Amino acid sequence: MRLIFTGNLSYTLVMNTRKAAINCVIKIIEYNKDYEKVISQFAIELQYHSELIKLTSGVIKNLMLLDYIIEKTIKKPVNKLSKASRNILRLAVYEILFIKNPEYAVINTYVDISKEMENKTKGFINWALREYTRIKSTISLKGLSIKNKISIAYSQPEWLIERWINEYGIPNTCKLCAYFNKPPQLVIRTNKIKISTENLKQLLIEKNISFKTSKVPDCLIIEHRGNIKNLPGFQEGFWIV
Repeated sequence: MRLIFTGNLSYTLVMNTRKAAINCVIKIIEYNKDYEKVISQFAIELQYHSELIKLTSGVIKNLMLLDYIIEKTIKKPVNKLSKASRNILRLAVYEILFIKNPEYAVINTYVDISKEMENKTKGFINWALREYTRIKSTISLKGLSIKNKISIAYSQPEWLIERWINEYGIPNTCKLCAYFNKPPQLVIRTNKIKISTENLKQLLIEKNISFKTSKVPDCLIIEHRGNIKNLPGFQEGFWIV
């Protein structure tokens, strides 16, 4: 996923997606709200439905690493920051580190968002993100034990990493962590009361929607970035997520 700025309309769409992602992360992480319910609440008005999911799940899956990076940057615990500030930083660092979006665009838009959410911290957000881009190449896990390195790098609890290392060894533990941290796929199951899987495939082909056949019977893995409501067959109930 890469959110590109191509004029005022795209800028607004990207901003709305990022603001929704911040609110999702706050509700899920800070208030322990149900992931699916929160995503559904904020996705309904967005065009970039899949991007919201990827941003939100990406921050959640890499939370320990993001917090480690932020703390190395600002030199204090993230729990000393306001809920809005720490989650704005988490989203911004995630985009820079994992999505590789242009740093200037990420910084500018998240500073703009901070003005709306918590105006008094916009200067701090601007400084923190610029400081991160300045020192990011120097931030490492050097000096930590192998268990701690894997735990932070993949944002998995130490007790689980220790168990996996003992059972599977270090290389396979890293493979397991990498697998669990993969971005979620959009998988749909055919509603065979209304359409056959083969006819659904043909419909997707006709509408130029890329997909792969899942190992799960009657399921398809969809490659789509927009709102799932715009996918062929949604309104007719030909499939469910």
